Amino acid sequence: MNEKIKPQLEYLQILTTFLNSDSYEFYRFLSKRRLASSVLRKNYFELINSYIFHNKHGINDRMWDLKNPKYRQRIQIDLVRNISNYLSSLLMFISYSQKDIVPYLKKNAEVYKCYEVLKQKYLNSVKSHKFIKDLRNFTNHFSTVSISSEISQNHNINDVRIDIFVKKSEILTWDGWSKDSKVFLEDESEKIYLFKILAAHYEEFIKFQDMTYLYLFLVDSTKISNYMHDISETY
Repeated sequence: MNEKIKPQLEYLQILTTFLNSDSYEFYRFLSKRRLASSVLRKNYFELINSYIFHNKHGINDRMWDLKNPKYRQRIQIDLVRNISNYLSSLLMFISYSQKDIVPYLKKNAEVYKCYEVLKQKYLNSVKSHKFIKDLRNFTNHFSTVSISSEISQNHNINDVRIDIFVKKSEILTWDGWSKDSKVFLEDESEKIYLFKILAAHYEEFIKFQDMTYLYLFLVDSTKISNYMHDISETY
């Protein structure tokens, strides 16, 4: 055997063994979860960046030119597009978790019990969760989110406030809102400042999902031990 290629052949054998192992299947399982999480995070930060760009315009900027609203409309279109992308990736992540993550957690009764407690605590504290899930169905099956730009000024402290809102009366024309969403909307004013709701929800949702991810490593200690060993041997 050519001594120069001997290390490569040996590694190829190790890699082949790994690719046919249970550890590789678990690696693929975790990779799929990381992919779904990365898409969600990327879409969220694209949404927030477009929101920040909208809000950075000054009071005398062309953003507020009533005779030529095309510039403002382009920014609003970009915001609506990013809202739709984010909501779709959020529901994709939730659906993936229900299909893949939850069944895996159920393999260990104690871990699954801890997960259920965590989930219930999250749902009880984050009242906007069902509303945001329904909002995705609203945008997919009924209408795009019609947003409005708002600018206001407190002359006493020379403070300018710029924001985005949706009208509650407009979105309530859809008959697909769940009971929980209707209860949530009852506490909202006619102007719903959607980005504040999305940002607060995202922060809590990520905390919940990060903790759920850690639970994956508690389901089967033998599997994890073998996985860590095989990963270290292969990479």
